[in-house]
Amino acid sequence: MAVELRYRAIFLVALALLLAPAAARAVPYGLGDPNLDAQCPAAKACPAAGWLGPLIHGGYGMSYVRTTIPYDAVASADSNGRCMLSGSGAGAGAAGYTNQDQDRPGEQYRAYVHSWLASARRLGLEPVIAFSKGTAGIDEAVPSTAQLDQRKYYCAVYWTLLAAARWGVPVHYLEAWNEPDVNGYSGNPLGAAANYETAYQAAVQVHDDHPSVPQPQLAAGTLSSMGCGPGAVCSSLIDYLNRYIDALHHTPGYWSFHDYDDVTAAGARQTSPYAYNLDAFENVLAARYGSGYDAPIWITEAGARLDQPNIQEPDASEPQCNNGELDGYNLSWSGGYKVGNCLDWARDPRLARLRQAWAAQAFADLASAYRGRVTQVEWWTPNNGAGAGWDSALLDTAGWPRSSYCVLAYAEAPATAAGDVRCPGSPLDVGDVDGR
Repeated sequence: MAVELRYRAIFLVALALLLAPAAARAVPYGLGDPNLDAQCPAAKACPAAGWLGPLIHGGYGMSYVRTTIPYDAVASADSNGRCMLSGSGAGAGAAGYTNQDQDRPGEQYRAYVHSWLASARRLGLEPVIAFSKGTAGIDEAVPSTAQLDQRKYYCAVYWTLLAAARWGVPVHYLEAWNEPDVNGYSGNPLGAAANYETAYQAAVQVHDDHPSVPQPQLAAGTLSSMGCGPGAVCSSLIDYLNRYIDALHHTPGYWSFHDYDDVTAAGARQTSPYAYNLDAFENVLAARYGSGYDAPIWITEAGARLDQPNIQEPDASEPQCNNGELDGYNLSWSGGYKVGNCLDWARDPRLARLRQAWAAQAFADLASAYRGRVTQVEWWTPNNGAGAGWDSALLDTAGWPRSSYCVLAYAEAPATAAGDVRCPGSPLDVGDVDGR
């Protein structure tokens, strides 16, 4: 009973912190949480308060929250190029259309965007939105460079920004397309670049037409990784990025990419910072735009991955952590050098906790690389219980905070976090098919 009361008291304190007015400081850290609306649907109904509060208001703090949405969640265009709204009978000069949320029966994607933005505002977090494959029957899932497809995408960007502002949660941070190299534009950086150019035009125009709608910071790129070494799950994207830049007409003011590899590998090496992919990304930008080009870089997905991580270190070295563990995402894989195995080390749970804490420290330290040029770093889906799809380390699958959580929520050194009783979560990954 005493333990139950103690945890209830901790929850209430966290809830008070969570629902307090947001602090004036802006920090580069954030969370990627597509389920934020379900976890905190109202001010007095926020089941996630117990773990969100310390992350947002304590330790390193959090300023941002990110999600991905179908590009046609809010709007698209008909066959004549007239913009129209989803989930309604009329709007934007044409009849509306239906776009059901595939993960939430009976709910339109437009309603999801509305409620997710409201939750971000409720928590005092700046929303970051990335567009992805379309889901409405009237649209191609992946816009081509054809005029009508790009018109549909233009209407989508324009009306998403306008709707968000009208809902009272203007979007200041936008990514034109999430992971184009693996999400519809593999081998086609020209198509991904066309989306950036169209998004740029829509963002400028909606602000010109409606001055109260802020023109967002628009990030180019949003690649799934960068310069992974041989044997990694991802491949080197240096050539892809160069061809993407070749196809651009505007010089981007912001860039983004994703970096699970460095954060996971830093835990295996117990060192920080580890910035192999960030170095590769920055080197391409410097080679193409000159050493004086210092457009901010956002790392909008990162984290220590215990399931389906890269097989080798980003520098191609072997982590020497073969424990025979199978991979829940790749049942045919039989390799022995999965970096995530180092962080999910059943033979020594104490060492596993320390490695996960080092990974969280490396995540935090990415923001100090390149003289503060990295202005966003978001930990993607930290709450496995909310449907992360893989084990992303901050909370174990039972919802208990791990050592990595203590590093970020309380700004603890890795060695301290590994022994903190507030973070008793299991370091072991139950997502693998053999249960280890």
